[in-house]
Amino acid sequence: MGQKKTTIQISGMRCVSCGKTIEKALKKQPGVISANVNVATEKGIVEYDSNKISIEKIGETIRGTGYEPIGITHEDERTREISLKLTGMTCASCAAKIEKALNSVKGVRRASVNFATEKATVEYAPEVATLMDLRKTVQSVGYDISEEKEVDKSLVEMQRARVRMLVAWGFTIPIILWMLPEMIFGVAWPNWEIYNLGIILLAVPVIFWVGLPTLRAAAKTIYHKSTNMDVLIA
Repeated sequence: MGQKKTTIQISGMRCVSCGKTIEKALKKQPGVISANVNVATEKGIVEYDSNKISIEKIGETIRGTGYEPIGITHEDERTREISLKLTGMTCASCAAKIEKALNSVKGVRRASVNFATEKATVEYAPEVATLMDLRKTVQSVGYDISEEKEVDKSLVEMQRARVRMLVAWGFTIPIILWMLPEMIFGVAWPNWEIYNLGIILLAVPVIFWVGLPTLRAAAKTIYHKSTNMDVLIA
């Protein structure tokens, strides 16, 4: 018990003011010594006195500002996530056997094996378990590891954002091209009914799929009687 430092993964932030809102709310709580939120990494580092405030209360405070704490890591509980290329699997039961063995290793928080890609994703505490422990565990059930690669979570998130951007442009460019004759010549092709319906149908995926994270964040912010950039955009 006593003074602790915790790193919290926070979802829903879109701008610097989002981070400032969370920091301000946390610093008002009795027992919070310091709070620093980085919007770029979507993480908040909170130093607090566990005798005065619980981590659950800190999470509630963040939710109260309209954002969601999705992962909490204490200073002495840092984990590492790696991707392991496996060899020797011939069926789904092989993957299940490896997954069970890896999850039984002390220090492993989570392990999942994908038979189709022949890869295992393992989250573990490097202070407790080592890569050698993981390799020996896989070998003990009759398989092996041919490659080890650390998972870059920021890169995964960037790839998801790239997909959303491509989908957005894939629907937006046809909208722009279709609107040009109407904007320049005042002519809706082929007629006004089809033109209006087509524009709406093309806009729906952009607004309600690509823009879903923004709409959700805006709804949460309004629910908590606050405003931010998400509310302005929505």
